[in-house]
Amino acid sequence: PLAERGMAEVMAEGVARDDIVVEQFLDIRYRGQSYELTVPFGPSVMADFHEAHRFTYGYARPDAPLEVVNVRARALGHVPPPPIPAYPGAGADPSPALIERRDVMLDEKALVPFYRGEDLRPDNVIAGPAIVLRSDTTILIGAGDRARVDAYENLSVNIGGD
Repeated sequence: PLAERGMAEVMAEGVARDDIVVEQFLDIRYRGQSYELTVPFGPSVMADFHEAHRFTYGYARPDAPLEVVNVRARALGHVPPPPIPAYPGAGADPSPALIERRDVMLDEKALVPFYRGEDLRPDNVIAGPAIVLRSDTTILIGAGDRARVDAYENLSVNIGGD
């Protein structure tokens, strides 16, 4: 029932039955212990538990009685990867993303352009020194370096130029 329930939940997400794999596990411990190990369920589950216990805790007690604490099932649906659209090129000029130019102290003081990363478009090229500001990071493009935006809007920086 547990495996079937997991399979039904994955099928409800639109995955075909033939594209679902169900893995089953047991949480097992030696009787009287307060911790357990999760072991894949199969013909060698007891031997696998003893080996996992030996690996984790340095010893095993193959003659000791075992307790199954939990029964688990994991249903995995295999689906094709989603398409990732490539964005059309916008040319090399990054000026629509330019915020301002400011004096910045690098090896020496330099007037450096600041670009809004979210406004850069595919094929834009930025020659360093420059700074790209994004909501999640700030990227320094050093003097002599070049950055290019690819078709998926990733920014690649080539150290030392092209």
